[in-house]
Amino acid sequence: MRKLALFVSGGIFLGSFALWGVVLRTAGSATAVDIAAPCTATAAETPQKHIVVRLSHYTDDLHAASMAVGFAKTLQERGQKVTLMLTLEGVRLADVRAPQDLKWGRGDEIGKAYDGFRQAGGEVIVCPHCAAAAGIDEKSLRPGARFGKQGNDLVDVLIAADKVIDF
Repeated sequence: MRKLALFVSGGIFLGSFALWGVVLRTAGSATAVDIAAPCTATAAETPQKHIVVRLSHYTDDLHAASMAVGFAKTLQERGQKVTLMLTLEGVRLADVRAPQDLKWGRGDEIGKAYDGFRQAGGEVIVCPHCAAAAGIDEKSLRPGARFGKQGNDLVDVLIAADKVIDF
């Protein structure tokens, strides 16, 4: 029996393996063995989880912002309970004064993905401390986004989460 050890740096890649499956080839012998780990679970078979996608970037890293909002939207559309937590520079995504037509590479506009996430029932929570530092107040907050309450609100969301994905 052949054993395979896989070491992954960072949880994102491990999550990708679980979502899309992975084919690995063992090396070091004359008879290599293919090991396939296809994703066989469907959204209907998977129990709902509360997933927090924490985004700490927007205009300073459009790739990260695009990935975070895209993941959040897809997870929400697949029946999960998703909270998009905006911190640091990520709070700018919730600012109506910020450009909403930005995109990374050939992907969709991040603002449209955000709107799709919200329309699918996703929750957006904004760090009030980070928002204040960025000059964002209630009047400049995008529809559907809310400030975390002062105190432990953001911490409580993280504690209650089944999974946290960080961008």
